[in-house]
Amino acid sequence: MYLLVTNNGLCFEKYQNRVKVDYLEDGSYLDVLVKVRDYVQKGYRIETHPMAGSIKPNQTPFRTVLVSDEKMDGNEMIENELMIEDAVLMTRKFLSDHPVRNWEKSIVRDFGQVDLELISGAIDRIV
Repeated sequence: MYLLVTNNGLCFEKYQNRVKVDYLEDGSYLDVLVKVRDYVQKGYRIETHPMAGSIKPNQTPFRTVLVSDEKMDGNEMIENELMIEDAVLMTRKFLSDHPVRNWEKSIVRDFGQVDLELISGAIDRIV
């Protein structure tokens, strides 16, 4: 089973009937990563890198990550835990150094579209 963890309404709307979605409607970029970490600690596998794309965590309010309940061996579990923990720590550092700007609504919509495009390619390939 695939699960999309997102705070992006565009991703929720597009994929809610294709995969299970954990939609953090009022969640931040960091909230999404923390939720993904929670899933990884329950044994879920990260299918898309939590820091995918060239947009830094302090530049966009949106993040979407695909995980699955596919079984992992011990090494894969450790790799997934390290990957998400590094992403959480890096995001916290970015946000402490440079908080997310208060973008105009049109720019926020653009960031949502970019996040949607990033995850769409992965979902089409994986799911």
